[in-house]
Amino acid sequence: MLETFVIDGDRTEVIVQYRSFKAELLEVTTFSNKWRNYIHSGLQFLRIEGKTTDGNVVNGTFQILERKDGILYLRKMVKDWDLRFKAK
Repeated sequence: MLETFVIDGDRTEVIVQYRSFKAELLEVTTFSNKWRNYIHSGLQFLRIEGKTTDGNVVNGTFQILERKDGILYLRKMVKDWDLRFKAK
């Protein structure tokens, strides 16, 4: 499926083969009841595998900055395997 993204400020058309959304959850534990609770950090991520219309391979995780007019504005993550606290 052909989709348009703005990745690091560049408008890019990608033929997406695989994508998945992920949200970061933070663990919050209270000392009084020792229950594990989780809250949403507000950070959302998108994993994309595919090719651009120029033939470049896209395979990575991106932070979703905003959605405007149906287009996702993304920022490339440095380390895909450790998303916690990388986006600031």
